[in-house]
Amino acid sequence: MQEAYGLNGTDLVLQKTPYSFDVSVWEFFWPLVSGAGLVVTAPGKHRDAQYLIEAMVEQRITTVHFVPSMLRAFLQYADSRLCPGLRRVICSGKALSGELQSEFFRRIPGTQLHNLYGPTEVAIDVTAWACRRVRWRAGTMRMRQEGSRAWKLGDAVTVAKSERWDRK
Repeated sequence: MQEAYGLNGTDLVLQKTPYSFDVSVWEFFWPLVSGAGLVVTAPGKHRDAQYLIEAMVEQRITTVHFVPSMLRAFLQYADSRLCPGLRRVICSGKALSGELQSEFFRRIPGTQLHNLYGPTEVAIDVTAWACRRVRWRAGTMRMRQEGSRAWKLGDAVTVAKSERWDRK
């Protein structure tokens, strides 16, 4: 994460994911190992878009993660005037539609949107797409984790990590 997105001492990450979910690992530790700040929300508030926006404005959050359904709820309230310090939004957990990406850039035009994907059985996130304010194309992504490969098979993406297992 750090190599791809480069948090620094001016960043504040909002930790809102319950600790039982894999994404909470990077929400907790990424800012701490990179010198950024960490703001922890009240328990159970990860589904309250209004609360999250208030916390983000009050704390001047620069980096936040959403699953697409919560990003949609967040965008009902958010715009660039409310979140002037927001630099990057990371989205994962489900498919991020082109329509939702377009809505994001319409409402928060100066903020980066990154779409990560990776089944938990492989890693928390294996592939990544830096969303742009252009026509979205399914299957466009880049590799994030060293040693991983992805193949696009029709409308599905299969991710595999190459390892050799020798019996001795």
